[in-house]
Amino acid sequence: MKLNEPTQSSQHIEGTSFLTLEAFVTSVAHVACFLYEDCARVTVKAQKPSAVSFGHSSAVQITRSRDFFQNQAMARRTNDI
Repeated sequence: MKLNEPTQSSQHIEGTSFLTLEAFVTSVAHVACFLYEDCARVTVKAQKPSAVSFGHSSAVQITRSRDFFQNQAMARRTNDI
């Protein structure tokens, strides 16, 4: 699935700020996994041109599943007890 037009997910991303490219792609993956019912897994890749002086760009690519985010949320709740 490619998001090529303004959608709820792009509106969510535009309303936030991230300190790292990793946090950004994780947030995009999280939104995509739960916004679309038939999305069991998603791969997100982002590049930040001119992020490093000695290279062309910095890039991050991750693949996450809906189960990953659900398990992560359950682990947080368990640790809070």
